[in-house]
Amino acid sequence: YQGLNETPDQYVKRISFIQALFSDLDLWTNPRYLMFTAKYFLLLFKQLPGENDFDYYSRLFNRKPGESNEDYTKRIDIIYKIKPNLRFLFNNVTYLNYTQDYYQQLYGQKEGESYDKYLNRVFKQTPKEGNVEFVDKLKVLNAMYPKLPIWNNPKEVRYTRRYYMDMYKRLTGETDDDYYRRLMYQGPNESNEDYVRRMQVIQAVLPKLDLWTSRKYLMYTAKYFTFLYQKKEGEDKQTFDSRIFARQPGESKTDYVSRIDIMRILFNTELEHVFDNPDFLNYTKDYYTQKYGQKTGESIDDYVTRTFTEDPEESDYEYLNRVKVVKALFPDLEVWTDKSKIDSTKHFYELLYQKQPEQSDDDYYKNIFAQKPGESDETYKDRIEIFQLTYPELPVWDNPEYLVYTKKFYQLEYIKPKGQSDDQFYKPIFQKKVGETNAHYLNRLTNFFLVDPENPAWNDVEYLKYTKPYFSLLFAQKPDESVAAWANRLLKQYPEESDTEYKNRMNIVQAVVSKDVWDKITSLKAAEKDKLVSNAGVTYIDNEIKSTEDKDVNAAKVLAKRAYEGYYEYMARILEPDSDETEDSHKERLQWIKKNMPTVAQTDLYRYYTDGTYKTKADYPLLSALRHKAVHQLEKEGKTLKDVPILSKRSQVVLASQQPWETRRQYYEKLYKQNDEESLEDYYARILSQKPHESTNHFIKRLATLKKVFPTLAVWKNNEYLKYVGGVRADQVDNYKKTSAEKNDDESLESDSIGDDN
Repeated sequence: YQGLNETPDQYVKRISFIQALFSDLDLWTNPRYLMFTAKYFLLLFKQLPGENDFDYYSRLFNRKPGESNEDYTKRIDIIYKIKPNLRFLFNNVTYLNYTQDYYQQLYGQKEGESYDKYLNRVFKQTPKEGNVEFVDKLKVLNAMYPKLPIWNNPKEVRYTRRYYMDMYKRLTGETDDDYYRRLMYQGPNESNEDYVRRMQVIQAVLPKLDLWTSRKYLMYTAKYFTFLYQKKEGEDKQTFDSRIFARQPGESKTDYVSRIDIMRILFNTELEHVFDNPDFLNYTKDYYTQKYGQKTGESIDDYVTRTFTEDPEESDYEYLNRVKVVKALFPDLEVWTDKSKIDSTKHFYELLYQKQPEQSDDDYYKNIFAQKPGESDETYKDRIEIFQLTYPELPVWDNPEYLVYTKKFYQLEYIKPKGQSDDQFYKPIFQKKVGETNAHYLNRLTNFFLVDPENPAWNDVEYLKYTKPYFSLLFAQKPDESVAAWANRLLKQYPEESDTEYKNRMNIVQAVVSKDVWDKITSLKAAEKDKLVSNAGVTYIDNEIKSTEDKDVNAAKVLAKRAYEGYYEYMARILEPDSDETEDSHKERLQWIKKNMPTVAQTDLYRYYTDGTYKTKADYPLLSALRHKAVHQLEKEGKTLKDVPILSKRSQVVLASQQPWETRRQYYEKLYKQNDEESLEDYYARILSQKPHESTNHFIKRLATLKKVFPTLAVWKNNEYLKYVGGVRADQVDNYKKTSAEKNDDESLESDSIGDDN
C-alpha cells in the first residue's frame, strides 16, 4: 500500500527495503499477486529521466548481484506482463543482446531433460501462442541454438514447420523461377551435407511445390537430388538400386513416378541397366505399374495411345525396351493380340521384329517363326498374325518356298475349328480377297495345299462349290504357254500322284474347264502314263540313285552348306561316308565335289579323304564327335535326329519335282537358282558343267535355256561362261535352234514360258 503522503520515490524505496527483508516471499515472483505489486514494479522498472532506450533495456535485462537464474527469469516475466509497451523486445532477434540471458534460462535444455521432452517443452506451439508469436520465438531459438539437429531434420519438421513456412514463403510478385532459385540456393559456407538436410526440411515443409516433381525445374533441384540419392560409400549396386526404387513413406503414386523419372535423368549411367529391362522388374515393377498401367476411368483406346506413342525425347531403342517392359508387366492385355489396334502398336512391332543388319534371312525367319518354349499354339498363332500385319510385304507370306519357316503357322491357320460348318471354314479360304492378284491367290492356296495335302477339298469334286475359283485359275492356260505344254501340264500323272489321286484330279480338271477346252487338250496326242512331267527332283546322290536326270542339280542342293552349320560340321557331313554307304558311292561323291565345288576341293580335309585310302568313321572321329554334341543338344531341346537334316542321310534330302501349278520356266528357276551359302564359283560350276549323261546337243540346248531363264547372270558377259563348258562354242549357244523332233516334243524346255514362238 502506498501512503497518501508518500511520494513514488519514497514508496519504491520502502517496498524495496521490505523486499530485501522478506526476499523469499512468493509475492515478489508470482504473477497472481500482481494486483498488489503492479504499482511497485511499474515504478521500479520505469525509464528514468535522461536515460536512453539502450541503457534502459540493459538495466531491465541485466542480472542483479546475487540474483538466481530462477529469480531472474521470474523478474523478466513480471516485466513482460506489466510492460506491454516493451513486449517488442521479446522474441525479437534484433534485441537478443538484451534478452539472451533470459532466453537461455527459459529455453535452455535442463539438466537430466531428454531431447524429446526438451523439444516438446520449448519447440511445441502452445494454445496461447499465436502463429506470429510462435514463429518469432523460433527465430530467436534458431539464433541462439543454430546447431540443434531440429533445424535440419525433416523428421522433426512438426516443430519447425511454421518457422520455415514463414522463412521460405513466396514474396509478393516473385515468379516461380525466382522463388525456386532462392529456395534451392546453397550458401557459400554451407557444406553439401548441411545443404541436403536443409533442403529435405524445406521439401517436407512445402511438399506440394512443382519444384520437387517437375523435370523442368531440374536446373534448380539437380544438385540437391544428386547429393541426396548418390551412391553411398560402401554401398553395392543392389542396395543402391533398391534404395532408389523404394517407395518413400507417404509418397503418392504420382509423386513416386515423378521422382523415379527424375532419378532416371540424374543417374542415367548408374541406372541404365535397370530401366526398361524385364530382368530388373523386382526394382521397377511398382514404378512401371503406376506409370504404364491402365488408369481408373481410362478407356482402352486412350491407354493404347498413351502407352504406344513414342516420346519425342525417346530413341527407338528406348521406346522398344520401354514397351517390352510393359508387355512383361501386363502380358494378358488384349492389346498384344488385338489386330484392330495394329495402327497404334505397329511401330512397336516394327522395331521388335525388324531384321538386324548382320542377320541372314534364314536366321531372321527361323527366329521369328520358332515356337517359343511354353508358348501355346493359340499365343503363337496370334504372335505371327501380328507379325504378318506389321510386315505384310515380306515374301514369306503365302509363298510355298518359305514353308520351311511358316508351315507351323499355316497348319494352325488352316485347322478347321470344332463346330464350324464347311461353309464357314472353306468359303473365306477359297474366296478371293479384295485387291488380291491371281498370282497371290494361287500362292496362298498352294500354301494351304502343301500344309494340308490330305484335305478332301483337293481331290473331291463335291468341294468344287468352294474350290472352283482356285482350280479354274490353277488349270487355266498361262501366258505364253503353248496348248501342247498346257495339255501336258494338266493331263500327265505326276510322280507324287497315286492312280486314285490322278483320277480325282482329272475329274476336277474336267469339271472346271469348258467342254471345248477339254476336247481340245484331250484331242492332242495322249501322253504315255509312265512318261512323267519331270522326276528331276527325286534323284539321289549315292548308290540309291533312281535316275541320272538332273543329278548335278540335286547333288548341289544336298551338299550346299546350311546357315546353321559350322565349318567343321559341314565338312564332316559332305566328306564322311555314310554308315551304309559303299566305297564306290563315297568316291563318286568326292569326285563330284572336286569337279563342281572347287573351293572345297582345295581344303586339307578334302585332300585327306582323297589320298588313295578308303576312310571309315573309325579312321576319322570328327563326325562322331560332332554328332554326339549335336544329339546331346537336341535331347536337351526335346527333339530327335529327324528334326535336323544335317544328321540324317544325305539321300533323304531331295528336291521336289515339277508341280501342276508350275510352268517349265518356274520349275527351272527353282531347279537352277543359286543355293544359300553356295559361292558364285561353285554355282557356275554346277549349272554350266556338262553332265555325264548329256549329249552335246542337249547340253547346248540347256545352256541356251539357262540364258533365257537367267539373263542377268554376270557370267554371260563377254562369254565368260565358256570356261565352264568345255568344247562348246558361243555361236552354238547363241544360234541354237530346235530340231524337228524337238518341235513336236511336249517335254521340250522351250515349250512354254521360255520365249519360244510356240
